[in-house]
Amino acid sequence: MTPTQTNIRRFALLLLALMPMVGGLAVADHGHDHHSGYWGPHYGSPLYYPRIGLEVSVLPVQPFVVPYAGVSYYFSTGIWYRPWGPRFVVVAPPIGVSVPLLPPSYVVRSYGSTTYYIANDVYYVANPSGPGYLVTAPPDLPAAGARPSAAQASDRLYIYPRKGQTKERQDDDRFTCHEWSVGETGFDPTRPQGGSEAQSRGTTRADYRRAMEACLDGRGYTVR
Repeated sequence: MTPTQTNIRRFALLLLALMPMVGGLAVADHGHDHHSGYWGPHYGSPLYYPRIGLEVSVLPVQPFVVPYAGVSYYFSTGIWYRPWGPRFVVVAPPIGVSVPLLPPSYVVRSYGSTTYYIANDVYYVANPSGPGYLVTAPPDLPAAGARPSAAQASDRLYIYPRKGQTKERQDDDRFTCHEWSVGETGFDPTRPQGGSEAQSRGTTRADYRRAMEACLDGRGYTVR
């Protein structure tokens, strides 16, 4: 082996030795270590959420830019950022800010007559005045053991999977049936008085509920 070949071999070995260190630095800069965030549920595989306050030097590829109160927020896969000097910091979004789409990792929860879409501990509701979704405050949940009101009890659907569907599949099926039921009846329980289409068509919450029950039954659920 010539001296030149020996030097090339040594350089290649040095690069291989340094690669784990470089990878670790890149991960730490984005906050993907066990002190800097947590893994949340996501269809197919867990999705990583960095902690609030973590600084990063670069944003994800093609985030949504969301101007609000004079600040440009950046939104990607359920994570919110804002400028912080020459860098960016992970933040909780302000209440009332609007986004065009939900993040891919949301779950659906209904409290009272309102349907919430939750991702990374942020609550979203359908925008009552147009397309998209609004960040909202979490609902005031009743204390443990408290009895629900008559209105809350009538809104509640008890869904029992007959085919062993996973929790993620149940949430997905419920949201799909919600969208289908709104399309069939015109009644949207996430909007005041069910929305303008429900008022013009004369449909009611009972119509929406029957559509939900039929859709969920067709997907392998028993509804009470």
